[in-house]
Formats: sequence, C-alpha cells, structure tokens
Amino acid sequence: MDFPTRSWILAISFALLPGNGRADQPPDFILEWGSNGAGDGQFSGPHGIEVDADGNVYVADTGNNRVQKFTSDGVFLTKWGSSGPGPGQFDHPHGIGIGPMGNVYVAETGNNRVQKFTSDGVFLTTWGSFGDGDGQFRHTHGLAIDGKGSVFVADRDQNRIQKFTSDGTFVTAWGVPGAGDGEFTSPNGVAVDVEGNVFVADSSPRIQKFTNDGAFITSWGSAGVGDGQFDFPRGLSTDEMGNVYVADRNNQRVQKFTGAGAFRTKWGTFGSEEGQFNFPYGVRAGGNGCIYVADSSNHRVQKFGDTTIGNNYCGPANPNSTGIPAMIRASGSEVVDCNQLSLTAEQLPPNQFGFCLASQTQGFVPNPGGSQGNLCLGGTIGRFAAQVQNTGASGSFSIQVDLTDMPPPVQQSVQPGETWNFQAWFRDMNPGSTSNFTDGVSIVFL
Repeated sequence: MDFPTRSWILAISFALLPGNGRADQPPDFILEWGSNGAGDGQFSGPHGIEVDADGNVYVADTGNNRVQKFTSDGVFLTKWGSSGPGPGQFDHPHGIGIGPMGNVYVAETGNNRVQKFTSDGVFLTTWGSFGDGDGQFRHTHGLAIDGKGSVFVADRDQNRIQKFTSDGTFVTAWGVPGAGDGEFTSPNGVAVDVEGNVFVADSSPRIQKFTNDGAFITSWGSAGVGDGQFDFPRGLSTDEMGNVYVADRNNQRVQKFTGAGAFRTKWGTFGSEEGQFNFPYGVRAGGNGCIYVADSSNHRVQKFGDTTIGNNYCGPANPNSTGIPAMIRASGSEVVDCNQLSLTAEQLPPNQFGFCLASQTQGFVPNPGGSQGNLCLGGTIGRFAAQVQNTGASGSFSIQVDLTDMPPPVQQSVQPGETWNFQAWFRDMNPGSTSNFTDGVSIVFL
C-alpha cells in the first residue's frame, strides 16, 4: 500500500478537520426521549430518575406532578399522579427511588412527605409533614434506598439527612447548618452504594460521604468549573463498582468519581443537542451499565453508555513520540442496517493529523514506507482520506463510518456476515518527521 508522500501531506494539511476525540473516554450518547408537554412521554422539568432491576426507567415529572415509567429505551409504559395533597397525588415530586422489593418511593417538595407505591403506581403508604421534628420535613428533595430497604431523605431546608425504615418509621438523622464535616448547606441529592455508604450533594458545593448511620467519612469538591469542582450539584447516583455520578447542574455536565472522590471523567456542555444539557437535575447509573440523566430544562431523558464493539488485535502498537502506544476503539452497532459505526484513535501525539484504514483482511507489515509503526491490514486497503483529522490538544480523533460506502479502492457496502478490520495511521515527530499506527480492531457485522 502506498502511504502519503510529503507533497500530498502538505496539500491536505491546509484542510485539516479539528479532532473530536475524548481522552477521558466518557460514556457514549445512546438515545433520548421526551419533549415539553403533558402527554405520555412528555415532561415538564423532570428532576428525579430511577432504574429498577428489570431496567425500567421511572421519572419524577416534577412540573406535571406525576411519575412516568418507561422501558430502558424510552417506550412509555404507564404513569400515575396528579396535582394535590391526597394519596397518590403530588406537589412537585423531586426525589425517586426503588426499594429491594421493587416498590417506588417519591419525595415531594410541596407536600413535605414521602409516598410509597408498587412498581405500577398503586399507593401503599405515606409519611411526613411540614415541621422540624423527627419524620417531618422542610423541602424534601433527594431520596435513596439501600440494599436493606432503608430510606434516606435529603431534608433540604433543615440541613439534614433523615433515615427511615421501608415503611416510614424514623431511625435517625444527622446534619446541622454549616460548612464543616457532617454539616450541610441545603443538601440536594443523596445516593447509597452497594456497601451502604451514603453520599450527599451539598450546595456549599461539595460531596460528603458517610456511613449508613451518618458518621462522616470524607468529602470533596469546591466552587468552580474545573474537574472535581461544582456549581450547584443536584442528583447523585452510584454504580455497581462504587463509582459516584454527580449532576453538576449549573456547569451543565455530569461528573464521575471513585467512591473516595477521585475524579474519573465528565461529559456535557450547555445546549440541546445530543450529549448537551440544560440544567441536569437527576442522574442514575442503571444495572445495565447505562447512565440516565434527567435533562430538566430540555424536558427530556438522555441515555449514555459504553457502546464499544469489535475486538482489538495486533497490539500493543509501537510507542509514538508520547512514549505510549496509540489505540483504536470502535463504538456503535454491529448491525449493518443500523449504519452506526464510530472509530476513535486515542493516545496519539497532539496537533498531528491522520486518517483511518479499512480492509477485510488482517496482515502484519512492520515499518511500511519508513513508518515507525506496524500495518495490521492486508489485501485491498481502503483509506478514509476524505476524513482526514487533526489530533488536537487531546491527541485523539474520531470519524463516523458510512457502511454503505466504504472508501476507495474498496468502494463497496458492508454486508451482514462480513468481517472488517480497521486501523488508524498518523503523522508524528519522533524526533524527525515520521508516521505511526494504532493497533487494529476487527468487527463481525450482523
């Protein structure tokens, strides 16, 4: 295969496309549902969101004073609730949680109470009233349930967390106003991990971690826009690995941390496009590995997750000038009719350019054309030369692949049952002008 000559490189370098890779690898956008309104599947400023053991999604549709239930892909199933103080009615439902038996708990701000329902919305019981005593509330907000069925409620205007049994019997409470350990400034979100530790999103702004009975363990966060900083953190969730997800509302993003507060990744900017937010209030890590976000002012739910497909081979690649090997990652769907394939090249030298390659044949050619890397393809190799990308400051780039039009000289459509192999080539300075490759990724299409 002929690789770019220096004159060809100079010719295309003036038309480089900016890279859009993601060094921290946040989850991929999968789908969204909802719009502004009061119909089935529509929302008015949704706040709380929860996922049950079957993957069904429950949304506290705050402005419409109801709960809506959906499949994991957003198909409407049922709803319940109306405006009012009676059983099964709501006044601004915020927090929502699922107990070990599948019952649904809802914390209402206006009625200062918690209601308990079956998974289909049949009213079971309620507790709480306006006041300062045990089991009373002033602005109930976030709600979470642990593996034993204990219910934790963020009693926002009383700057405390209250703990109850699954039927509403008061157990304990902790917190006073302040910025010290175990003190709160308008706590919003609450979550419990698999070990029973309790996490609270505090408007100070920070995240605090406690034992199941309220003993302080640690905290992290400060005001700002940097990694691990917050501007009005709201919803919280934990996953099966103990990671903590924070809906960083005014920063229009979600941040992910370890259970000890170490920053892992983030995603989101202000807007209404895929992966953008307009005041994210609720976040929930489902057992299916997906992350659901209640995107309040966009009146929708967004679903994110790892959509990695294929199997990597021919690696690790030879290290480039960064000192580490480059990698290629495929995401989307193996189903040809979906025509959803994204290729991301990562761990590349910054501010260089490159493109992806494709072939139905694997191979191994060391240092082709003087390159410092290895070509992992054989046979007829197509070049995505029309999608030349710049690696940018992140040292990565992504492209979308049209499975109906593979690049020349291949120039054919991908068919179900075929195996295709992909790799990325890129320029480098190591120390002089040279090139290198990622490893390869192989995909069997369905």
